[in-house]
Amino acid sequence: MVDKFEALEPLRENWDRIYESDPEAHFFLSWPWMSNWLRRPGWMILAARSPESNEYVAFFPLQLVTGLDEQTGFYSSIRMAGSYFATYTGFICVPEFEEQVISSFADRLQALNWRALHFDDISISAKRRQMLLGRFSDSDFVKEKIERRRHTTRTGETINHDIYMYVDLPADWDEFLDGNLNPKTRRDVRHFLRQVENSGEYRITIADFETIQSDLEVLFQLWLTQWEAKSRVYAQGIIANCRYMLLECHKAGVLFAPVLWKGDTPLGVHIAFIDKSKLSLVCFLVSRNLAIRKPPPGLVLHAQHPLGNSKQPQDLRPWHWRLFVQVQFRIEGAACRGCPDRLHQQPDPRKQAGSKKPSLSDFVGAKAASGGEVPSGGARLQAGARD
Repeated sequence: MVDKFEALEPLRENWDRIYESDPEAHFFLSWPWMSNWLRRPGWMILAARSPESNEYVAFFPLQLVTGLDEQTGFYSSIRMAGSYFATYTGFICVPEFEEQVISSFADRLQALNWRALHFDDISISAKRRQMLLGRFSDSDFVKEKIERRRHTTRTGETINHDIYMYVDLPADWDEFLDGNLNPKTRRDVRHFLRQVENSGEYRITIADFETIQSDLEVLFQLWLTQWEAKSRVYAQGIIANCRYMLLECHKAGVLFAPVLWKGDTPLGVHIAFIDKSKLSLVCFLVSRNLAIRKPPPGLVLHAQHPLGNSKQPQDLRPWHWRLFVQVQFRIEGAACRGCPDRLHQQPDPRKQAGSKKPSLSDFVGAKAASGGEVPSGGARLQAGARD
């Protein structure tokens, strides 16, 4: 049992090896992201290792939350670590052990004391999702599909938040534009980029160690101006998590933050994460000056990823980018609630192993940090799974 963050730090190399080997791993499960997130209290990691080795083969980071029901009193729930701030959540696993590991994780989760288990925004394949959720029997658990709130833009377009997308980056910027954008969008991108580059009035800077703190303050101010009046709790929650995470990500060399200026006036800031292990650039957050419509800050800044910036390395193929996309991830949601007769502490399966030969499930342990609730964007009884 590990009850302090200092006990997790020695596992970094093991964590990185699993991350490298897992084709379903993503940035929000990488060590630079997760190690910083887990510096706050209220988390637990399920860790699995082979009985033939001391090397761990899987990690499943989770959050522990205590709620209050006016009818029944206090209760416990488990969420994915990173909810509801990270774009994706999940676990990492060496592929050759996935069947044993996932079934062991599910069994271990059922042995813990909780009323609600939220697999929110979990990014795993349909195969892994079935392995995990299939272990929760319909007779003992209630599973529900997530119904996400309808989102219609001012122009009448419907945004489906069950879909997340990516595009493969070619080696050439023009090839990227020609192959991925429709003619109108392609003309707009080139026009506005020329306007920014040639007018002498606009400029784009990339946050570095000298400017990162002031650039992040610009991001925060623009974001609050845009969203705080609509939803104060949501806007301030996002900024609180940004303050906690983004500077550390920049120190780790995984943050890409271009800023668009008109003279000395900031027009927009774009936050993206660089995952060199998975050759992936993850678009995360954009804030913009609402008084400026042309050139559109969001469009211009989205076009300023390293492939299109002469100051950045060009050897990005076959990198991926969440921008002007053609390939889609679709989310399938299921809520899982423990039935009343299961809302008590179950016995530890390792203590029931008897004299049988040890299996991988006997080596799944909970690495728990001491109490408290991790701040998040909200509490929802739901679970999401991305294909």
